[in-house]
Amino acid sequence: MKVVIAGGTGFLGQALVKEFSSRGDEVVVLSRSGKAAQNAKSVQWDGKTVGDWAQELEGAEAVLNMAGEDVFTRWSQSKRERILTSRVEPTQAIARAIEKAKRPPAVWVNASAVGYYGSTGDKPVDETSPAGADRLAEVCKQWESAQTDCLCPETKLSTIRIGFVLGRGGGAFPLLRRLTKLLLGSALGSGKQWVPWIHVDDVARIFALAVDQRLEGPLNAVGPYPVTNAQLMTELRKQMRRPWAPNVPKPVLSLGALIKLPPTEVTLASQRALPGRLQTLGFDYKFPTLESALADLLA
Repeated sequence: MKVVIAGGTGFLGQALVKEFSSRGDEVVVLSRSGKAAQNAKSVQWDGKTVGDWAQELEGAEAVLNMAGEDVFTRWSQSKRERILTSRVEPTQAIARAIEKAKRPPAVWVNASAVGYYGSTGDKPVDETSPAGADRLAEVCKQWESAQTDCLCPETKLSTIRIGFVLGRGGGAFPLLRRLTKLLLGSALGSGKQWVPWIHVDDVARIFALAVDQRLEGPLNAVGPYPVTNAQLMTELRKQMRRPWAPNVPKPVLSLGALIKLPPTEVTLASQRALPGRLQTLGFDYKFPTLESALADLLA
């Protein structure tokens, strides 16, 4: 079957290309740069307007949208704006393309994030929980609305709310590994904030599940056993054979946000997000525990 992936050259997008191409599916990557993608056809788009790229959606089984700027960097004012527009505009463009298609894709799977729920402390949240009210939650709400506003009754709409992804090729894990190697594998703030981690391979398999079963509605792409930030760093130090390191106080993190780190609303957010629907669907995790996920990534 044919699968179109917007943002297929990024960290998660590459994982999806690998997942679907390994199954023998025809994969088309929509890329702003037109950069060639391994094992996939590359088609250029601007992520804003409906152009020739929209022809790739005709008769496709699925379109997957992974477009969006990385949030794990310093947030200048312009960066804050790009975090929103780089997610909403491509989603709106895909919606318009599907609405105009003569043979629209059977399913559209759009990325979102567990930031949708806001920072919820120790309270568990699943797909039935309401949206939060902070800045990241607002980004996620607008991001998801850009998909659900699509007038496309022939296309199933699925939203994957992605957690804290652990992978070698991007996200926060390479930085955490580097710091831990340098004996700086510290918990952040109190360390009590919950981290809804998941291995990158399982994220790709969840997108495949959504396509294969033509699922509708939101799914939390998180592991079955969330941990606190302190537990995450303790396990990472253990597997890398590094000693205990003192926590990084919030004021220090705030100073870091002025240089390279994202704001503390990101680094100290607590989301005890649970994979309610995935467990109902009987999803079989490749890496169900943090220990197994880190062992794979550190091998």
